[in-house]
Amino acid sequence: MSAKKGWNIISRGYQEKTGISLKKVLELEPYRIDRMSVSEREKLPYLHEYYVKHYDLLKRIPYTLIFKARRPMD
Repeated sequence: MSAKKGWNIISRGYQEKTGISLKKVLELEPYRIDRMSVSEREKLPYLHEYYVKHYDLLKRIPYTLIFKARRPMD
């Protein structure tokens, strides 16, 4: 999906046209690997050396957004 299409999903005009109302946007926090021991890091299922190397940058970029929305029942 393009960024423009993605934005249209949550834009006010789209909400008015479809009746969908955006209730909440949740952003998961990244693992705090800077505070973890090596044994704790080893338990993480998706930790890659790239993530560790670029942690300072990647911790500021949301990797998952959850949209809580309501659509009217027709």
